[in-house]
Amino acid sequence: MKDSLFGFKDEIEREEFIIAIPVLLFFGWLGYYLLGDSAPSLDTDSTSMVAIASDIDGDGVADKMDRCTVAAGPASNFGCPEKVSTTQTDTDGDGIANSQDQCPDTRGTIANNGCAVASASSTNNLANNMAVTDSTGTDLTAVDTDQDSVNDLRDQCPTLAGSADNGGCPIDTDGDTIADAEDRCPSLGGIAANLGCPADDDKDGVYNTADNCPEVAGNANNNGCPAELPTDTDADGISDTEDQCPDLPGTQSNGCPADADGDSVADAADLCPDQPGTLEFNGCPPVSEADSDGDGVMDNSDLCPQRAGESRFQGCPSDVDADGVSDTDDRCPDVKGSIENNGCPTLADSDGDGVADTDDLCPSIAGTATDGCPIDSDGDGVADADDQCNGVVGTIELLGCAPAAAADSVQAATTAISVADQRILDEAVAQVAFNSSSATLTPRSQEILREIAALLKKYPDSFLEISGHTDSSGSARRNMDLSMQRARACASFIASEGITLDRLFAYGYGESQPVTSNDTLQGRRINRRVEFELKFP
Repeated sequence: MKDSLFGFKDEIEREEFIIAIPVLLFFGWLGYYLLGDSAPSLDTDSTSMVAIASDIDGDGVADKMDRCTVAAGPASNFGCPEKVSTTQTDTDGDGIANSQDQCPDTRGTIANNGCAVASASSTNNLANNMAVTDSTGTDLTAVDTDQDSVNDLRDQCPTLAGSADNGGCPIDTDGDTIADAEDRCPSLGGIAANLGCPADDDKDGVYNTADNCPEVAGNANNNGCPAELPTDTDADGISDTEDQCPDLPGTQSNGCPADADGDSVADAADLCPDQPGTLEFNGCPPVSEADSDGDGVMDNSDLCPQRAGESRFQGCPSDVDADGVSDTDDRCPDVKGSIENNGCPTLADSDGDGVADTDDLCPSIAGTATDGCPIDSDGDGVADADDQCNGVVGTIELLGCAPAAAADSVQAATTAISVADQRILDEAVAQVAFNSSSATLTPRSQEILREIAALLKKYPDSFLEISGHTDSSGSARRNMDLSMQRARACASFIASEGITLDRLFAYGYGESQPVTSNDTLQGRRINRRVEFELKFP
């Protein structure tokens, strides 16, 4: 039978219970002491454990476990903010990008949107040097991460020891982000690699900002350049001691710019680089001394100042017949003519038979003095010079022969050209002409080439060789090109008259095959020619 309210069986059991109570109390106290304020308590509304330890930055990590007590961060990063993306800016380094930070210049907490002070009352407290506490009652004004006696709430550089006069930041007089305490050149903006001093690439003790030779070691007395390095003011590779134009970059051995005419005006700025002039006239001679065409006759006396001539013709080209067409371009240099007719008289005599073209019944074939046509003794319409059966009235198709006797004569005609037809080719050499220094045919030349095209039709088995020639004036290469162009121009015109190109062969010989001396004006005129030769297979 039980003998007490607690139901002990006997006195022994009751005594054992009384002894056990102090033991249980001791172990309960010991557990509370060891676990301290981190011992969890059971929440009636949840099975989670709530930390009761101090947490200044409110990030859920107790201060004694938090490596960043004033900067909120996750437990996985020991209570410190995670690294901010390089694309974001976090001026105060509290782990909250400026774009999301309501206090971007003051370290704060995530819970307080980047601000350190939680309320207006706290702000007033801070301004009045009163305590500012967080939700746990911790005095935030006592937190000084960098131990510079400026609390983090007031410190503009909470992780760098500074001075109160500088807002808690280190003093940096030259603004190069290197504190004066570590800056060897505190009054000169520099770089960290040179301990706060300006860069000195050549390590000669003269900073780049004052070094005239930043890539070559020198000395301070020579502004950072080696004493033996010669000065080259215009940087043209010639030292000033040897440079006759030390202030002008030059290309010549004396260090001066090129000056072909030696008038002390560099070619690059000389408007007349081939004529000595003056600086006043930009390298050109004064107007009274100018000679634009370089013929030795000054412009103020030259009747042809833009065209080289001779002094006896007052600076104009030679014009023996004084018809206004220079001898070099005059088709009739000894007979006064007109400019429109290339220096020949208006009443031209193209075939040179003494009968003017206006009265010549055969203007392109030399004939008699009466009508200008060749003699046709038998009156069959074929001139004696071309009549294969002279004295016999024949037909033009059979070259003056009668049908019965034509076989042998026609056979002979296919391998030879008549004297009259040959004369057309020979005279074409002197009559085919071009505009000066070009391959453009004159109208008169086109008439001659039509006659040559007619000859090719008359001799269907023949082919034509066209050879272009020039005098020795100008360069040999230019003359070779010009002679070829003129020969091809003749071939192209003849082809336009219905002759196939496979019967035309054009060659250019330039100045290589003169027929007379080039030392005289007349000789050069003769050497400028195009020759035509009719050949048979």
